[in-house]
Amino acid sequence: MEQIKAGHVWEARNKTVHKIDEVMQRNGSTPVRSEGQYWQLNGRYWSDAYEHQKDLIRRIS
Repeated sequence: MEQIKAGHVWEARNKTVHKIDEVMQRNGSTPVRSEGQYWQLNGRYWSDAYEHQKDLIRRIS
C-alpha cells in the first residue's frame, strides 16, 4: 500500500472519499486524521476488528 500523507485523497471500501487532514506524530496507533475520523498508517479504520467498510483502499489524488 502507498504511504498515506496529509493532503492525499483516499477512497474507502464503502466508496466514501476522505481527504487526509494530517498524519500526527503522537497519536498512538491511529495517526491518520480526516474530518474527526482516525485510521492506522496501513489504511485500516481505527480498529483491526471493527468497521472494515471504512478501510482506505485506493488513493484518488
